[in-house]
Amino acid sequence: MDATLLLTIPEAAHLLRVGPSTIRNRIFLGTFELPTVFFCGRRLIRRSDIDAFLRGEPLSTPLPIVATNLARKRGRPRKQAQKSQGGEK
Repeated sequence: MDATLLLTIPEAAHLLRVGPSTIRNRIFLGTFELPTVFFCGRRLIRRSDIDAFLRGEPLSTPLPIVATNLARKRGRPRKQAQKSQGGEK
C-alpha cells in the first residue's frame, strides 16, 4: 500500500471541512461514513475513499462492521464506599 494514498485524521478533516475531533468521535461511535485503517499506531483514511465520498460515489470498499461499546462510562470514576469489617479496625 502506498503511504501517499493514506491520510491522517487532521489531513482528512481538512479535506472534509470538519474538525479532527468530529472524525474521532464518529469513529468511536461507529457512525463515520468512511472505512479507516489502523497502521503503526495511527488511524488512517484512504484518499480515494475521501474523493469518492465528496463526489457522492459509492465506496470501493465496504464499510467494516464495528462492534462498539456504547455503554462505556466516560469521565472520572467515583470513589466507592469502603465496607466496614464488623467493628474491627
